[in-house]
This record gives sequence, structure tokens and C-alpha cells, in this order.
Amino acid sequence: MNEQVIGMLSEISADVSKNLQQRLNTIIELLHTDSPLTLSRARNALEELSSDSSIESFTRTQLFNAISILDS
Repeated sequence: MNEQVIGMLSEISADVSKNLQQRLNTIIELLHTDSPLTLSRARNALEELSSDSSIESFTRTQLFNAISILDS
């Protein structure tokens, strides 16, 4: 599950601004740790990121997809 989300986030980060890339890389680092607390932190960070009004709608949809995979 984490590897799938990490792959998705890596693909997203290739197509976004440098600032967003840095934030996504931080989330990816959290996902490499397999503890429930860091998964929760990663999920919360993704939710916060998806509410950023400067993100394109397609990217936001991809972030929502990653969140839903983490929730399952």
C-alpha cells in the first residue's frame, strides 16, 4: 500500500513546482517509515496539501486518490 502511494506521489512531484516537490518528498519520507503514527502524519499532510488553492485540480484529484489508498 505505501509503495503504491509513494509511486503516485513520486509521479506527481515530477510535474509540479519546486515548493510542492519539497512538500511531497517530505511526505514520501514519512511513508517510508511503516509506523501508524507516521502514516497518520503523512495522511494529514496530504489533506493539508490538497486544500492549497494554488494546486491544479488534476493534481488535487491525484492527492485525493493517494489519501483514499492510505485510508483503505
